[in-house]
Amino acid sequence: MRFQILLLKGGIYLDWDVIVLKPFTELLNSGHPMLMGEEKRVPGYQYAISNAVMMARPRSRFISQWLSELKHIFQPNCYTCHSVGHAPHVVERMPTDVKVLPWKAFCYPGWEKAPADALFGENHPIDEQLLGLNMDSSKKHFHESYAIHLFESHQNLVHHIQKLTENYVNTVDTNFNLIVRPLLQQ
Repeated sequence: MRFQILLLKGGIYLDWDVIVLKPFTELLNSGHPMLMGEEKRVPGYQYAISNAVMMARPRSRFISQWLSELKHIFQPNCYTCHSVGHAPHVVERMPTDVKVLPWKAFCYPGWEKAPADALFGENHPIDEQLLGLNMDSSKKHFHESYAIHLFESHQNLVHHIQKLTENYVNTVDTNFNLIVRPLLQQ
């Protein structure tokens, strides 16, 4: 349904487990008919383009083509096969119809165990370099990131996400909590 709404109306789509860190203004003003971000390239896994954050103008040729192909390759037991896994094939054929941003734009620090633990773990040092924190500013965000996709159902993150409550975020200093804490105070 998200593809169909974007195709008809255009706009911004965000998965429910995406946290926006800074405005998308420059992306929206870039002139590209469609914007997406790649997922981190991890050895042993296929290259994927994330559909957790998508920006499109109405009647995007890319979305139209992607939708027409998805119905032929749909695999109900493999979500990533027909969505994020197939997107690179469409991008390859339609490079002027979509701009694919580097993985850090929406998927940093990644879904693997070490980045997940560094982001959410209580026993990990506060990592100013990982976070791209400007400690002179009250606004803390990832340096190259517009948003964070939490990959909420991935086994490396699910146990971390289960403990996220307002109290936990406000009282325990983890890299993730320091990023989102100001959002709770708005």
